[in-house]
This record gives sequence, structure tokens and C-alpha cells, in this order.
Amino acid sequence: MCQPPLPATALHVPLDRLLHRTCFATREGAREALAAGRIQRADGTAVERNLRLSLAEASTISLLLDGAPLPAAPPSLTVALHKPRGVVTTCADEELAPSGKTYPGVRTLLSAPHRALAPIGRLDADSEGLLLLTNDGALSAAVCQSASCVKRYLVRIAPRRGCYAPSGAFEEVAETQLQVGVDIGLARPGRCERARRVTAEEAAAAARWCDELLDGDSSCLLAEISMATGAKREVRRILRAAGFETQRLVRLAVGPVELDLRPGEARVLGANELARL
Repeated sequence: MCQPPLPATALHVPLDRLLHRTCFATREGAREALAAGRIQRADGTAVERNLRLSLAEASTISLLLDGAPLPAAPPSLTVALHKPRGVVTTCADEELAPSGKTYPGVRTLLSAPHRALAPIGRLDADSEGLLLLTNDGALSAAVCQSASCVKRYLVRIAPRRGCYAPSGAFEEVAETQLQVGVDIGLARPGRCERARRVTAEEAAAAARWCDELLDGDSSCLLAEISMATGAKREVRRILRAAGFETQRLVRLAVGPVELDLRPGEARVLGANELARL
């Protein structure tokens, strides 16, 4: 079960995120309204643009927009999506350097009622798999910040040219480097919670949701990587530092929620799944 690192009363959410959820189409629009002094407290005083509210405060504070009470927030909604490769985890299309190619944003995959949802975390354009989107800022913060909300990835890897990292040595590499920590240019070592080769049965099960997952030459192997944290492209960087190139990366799970969708498909999370998150 994923638990927030702080009590709910101490977990603070930016006010512009709360406003985006209630009455603004974008967080930028909410920031502009705050900067213009259009958001006021019940006593008529302007609200600071950088205000962050705890969950307890957010449920009790009375705010006005242009002198009128803010509309009630819509019901909490969280969606699971299988993000395909070639799609960026941003709301708008994005041009990525150095190729200059424009990749579609993740909202292009969602139905109209779900396009206002914000991604929880990210998956880079070359990666695929489970992505959660929500209008619940507290849930998003809890999932992103909690070290107990482990993300699981299936990777297809091959030894880097010039590096001694044959497939038979993966277990040793996992124990001596991946789970201990390697230098990937961060202030902390890059490490995973667990790294192991997957069985043929597990690979076949994952291949139901991912086309061409089992393609590759004899030097490739499939492994499962579990991460409690996630800097930009950290899984790929850790594996590269340990002597492997990542050919395919699929996120299989976020905490208790597992990938059970084909590329581009989405579904609403049920109450039981949300309770376990």
C-alpha cells in the first residue's frame, strides 16, 4: 500500500493546483488570477500567489473569485492509461531535442471528460506502460513522494559494446551494483529496490499488453526493476552505468495498480484500487 510520507494534515498542495481543479482550465490561468488579485479570502483580502495549503486547510478555507464563492470541486477522478512509446507525458504536444521531432501529448489519448486530468509522475517518450492521471492533488503528491509506493518496470536490455556485462552475469550485477547504488550524476547514487531476471511465464504474461516485447537477439534479456524514487530516465541511467543498454522499458505497476491495458487504452480506477493507493 502506498502511504504519504507525511500525515495528511501536513501534506501541502499549491493553491494554483487546487484552483485548476475547481474553476480554471489550466494552472497558468489560476496563477494569472492570483497575480491579478482576483482570488480573495472571505474577508476580502487578496491571497498570496505562492500559498500552499494542507489538506485540512483546503477543505475548510473559504475563497472568492471576483467576489463570488468558488464553485465546488468536481468529484475525485483517477484514470489508468497505457501510454505508448512516442507519446510525451505532457498536456500539450512537445518538440524534443536533438531530433526536433514533435511528439503528441498524452491528452490526445484521453476521452473529453478525462482531458483535464494531470499525470502522476512521468514516462519519457521512449518508454511505455502504466501512467496514472488524476484531478486529486493530494493523491498525486502521495504517490510521487512516498518511498513505499514502488514502481515496477520490465526492461529489455543488452550488454553495452565494450562492457563486460553478459546476460548470465545479471544476477551478480543486480546484487553488487543496481541494488547497492551506482553513480549517475545525481547528488545521491542511483539504485533500485529490486532487480531480477523474469521467467518465461512472466515475460509471456507481460507480452499480452505490449506488442513485440519479446523481439530481440540472443544477447538480450528481460528483467524486472523496482524503484522507490524516480529521477529523469533514472532506470535507463542506472542500467547504463552497470553496463547495459535499455532497448525497451515498460512500467508494469504503480504501487498496487498493475498494467492491464493495451497501448492507448484507459480505464477509471475503482474505489478498492484508490483505497490501496
